[in-house]
Amino acid sequence: MRRTFYPKPKILEKLSQEDQLDLFFDLINAFRIVKSPTDTTLLVKDLFTTSEIKHLAKRLRIAKLLLKNENQRDIAKKLHCSVATVTKVSYWLNSGGNGFKKVIE
Repeated sequence: MRRTFYPKPKILEKLSQEDQLDLFFDLINAFRIVKSPTDTTLLVKDLFTTSEIKHLAKRLRIAKLLLKNENQRDIAKKLHCSVATVTKVSYWLNSGGNGFKKVIE
């Protein structure tokens, strides 16, 4: 039997609501502190995998195209993603989407 001296990491959902909120604010503050596009790029590359960056960028582009009233199927075809992904972003936009809208303006 192998033993490790490192404690098992807690699964995020097992953290208290307060700890989860604290983690969220750490992330938000990290982005708030960054001032230049270069520093933002470095932070994003440190925080996210290449795949995550691509997915986030694609979601932002989907939101941009939806706000221009482009057809969901056309967006899916143009960005090589599923209609379900476009629908999900559309749902987020329609049920708030203030973050998307503010950034895209």
